[in-house]
Formats: sequence, C-alpha cells, structure tokens
Amino acid sequence: MKLWTIQNKVAYEKFKDIGVLRADKNFIHDDMVFYYSWMSDQMKKRIELPVSKDIEYPIWAWYQWKDDKHKRPDLRVSGYLEKGTKGVLLELEVEEENVLLSDFFDFNSILNHGYIANSEEEFDKFYNELESYGYNHQDLQSTNIKSDILDQFRLKLFQSWDKIFDLERDVDESWGLKKEDKPIQATIWELKWEQVVSVKNFISK
Repeated sequence: MKLWTIQNKVAYEKFKDIGVLRADKNFIHDDMVFYYSWMSDQMKKRIELPVSKDIEYPIWAWYQWKDDKHKRPDLRVSGYLEKGTKGVLLELEVEEENVLLSDFFDFNSILNHGYIANSEEEFDKFYNELESYGYNHQDLQSTNIKSDILDQFRLKLFQSWDKIFDLERDVDESWGLKKEDKPIQATIWELKWEQVVSVKNFISK
C-alpha cells in the first residue's frame, strides 16, 4: 500500500540514522493525548498490537490527501508544519495489514469531541435529545459532571466514532463524501527505512 507521511527534517535525519521511525510522545500536545490514545486503542483492536511495549502512539500518514485523483500531498499548500520549518515528504510502501485507514474529515469531528452521523437528521436528533435533558455539547467533555443520562450519551458519542473506519458507509450526499472523494488518513505503529520509496525536501509555508 502506498502512503505518504510528512515529518520535520530533524525527525527524518534520526530516522535515516537508526532505520526506524516511531512517534515521540514528547512532541504530542497535552490536549491531543486523549485522541492519540483513542486511535492507539483502535489500532490494537482492528489491526495488531505494536511490536514493542515502547510504542504508545502511531505515526500518521496519508493514503488519500484530497481524493483518489490527488493522493499525494501538495507541498504548495500551507499548514503541514510550522511556517518556515524544514520538512520532508516521504513516499512509503507499507504492508496493508499494518495500516489502519480512517476518514480525515470525521476524525477532525472527533478532535472537537463531536458526534459522527450519517445524515443531518441523525446529527440533529442526537443533540436535540441531549439538550432535552438539559445538557449541551460541552457537557460531554466535562469530567466534573456526573450523570447517568450524560454517561449514556457519552457512550453513544464514542460508539459513533467507529464510523470513521467504515469508508464505504452509506452517508447522505448532502452530508458526506464518497470514499473516492474524501481525504483518507493512515496510522501505523512504526516505519522502517526499507519502506521509504522516495524523499522530497521542502520548507513549510
């Protein structure tokens, strides 16, 4: 399976020296740890356990950056790394069984602790029911509010997140995109140097 990952030049040089690239938890923002841990748990359930107990979090890559006609990330676009940072775009060939694919747009909804729905009607129903009990979206994230009702909605919320891995699921045309039209991210436990096909240096805009 062909993938692409963007890394800063420092990480790349270390990768080149030791032959293995793994996520470094010291570079993960505190507010992202929960979501990285959630993805790690999903990988353990859906593909395999990491090869080493030292691996806690995945490497992120692209399977489909924009759509099936634009799979390779466009380095003319800004925002991959902090502006002015030296980076590399690595083209990879990775065994399919070692990769977990997921919907990039829907994962961004997860980062906002949002409910994943297949239609606007389903989305509105969830939040209207939540509000009918006197709670709102922010309450779902709060660890200070104890409520059996809220716990039930949190469970529904977390269960909805599984949808990001079903890239062929039936979604209303006005609400979501077909697989061939959506950006698709990939997570893998580690990269080995022999999986690198090509290297493109760039400076992030």
